[in-house]
Amino acid sequence: MEAAEGGAAAGEAPQTDVEGRPGARASPRRDGGGRAPDLALRVTRALIVVNPAAGGGRTARAWRRLRALVDATLPAEHAETRGPGDGERLAREAAVAGAPLVVAVGGDGTLNEVVNGVRAAGGRMPVGAVLTGRGRDACRNFGVPRDPSAAVRALVDGRDRSFDLGRAEWADGRRR
Repeated sequence: MEAAEGGAAAGEAPQTDVEGRPGARASPRRDGGGRAPDLALRVTRALIVVNPAAGGGRTARAWRRLRALVDATLPAEHAETRGPGDGERLAREAAVAGAPLVVAVGGDGTLNEVVNGVRAAGGRMPVGAVLTGRGRDACRNFGVPRDPSAAVRALVDGRDRSFDLGRAEWADGRRR
């Protein structure tokens, strides 16, 4: 799945070779203060953002089973959220650092935070989803496999889809 605002965006190919070794990659972009975020020092591959609290703890249990599959198939760093806004922050930092892909592991809210983080960084990079929450509405809306293991395998297949993003603003100034 690819985050795109205002229309379809060209997908970027992962910046690793077939065996997951880092290939040529752009130097990390800097934040407004001229210094790369701390995460930029670590992220050279995809970033998996895991929300262990999603689905009433269901994601923590699913991640214990999925981690070996992810590690065997997708060259990636892992980071867990600890509270609201962490998914957005982690995704934004990964986008600024030039990560080739950010994957949300959790519920629809986790995916929402990750997409918002990539968008806030001005990124037009692929965003993946392995949904383990209760509702999994994004599975129906975006064609993500409901089975988390199948979703991981779909990420490895690397088929991008572009989606338009929207933002609503209420009369009181709230945005979403």
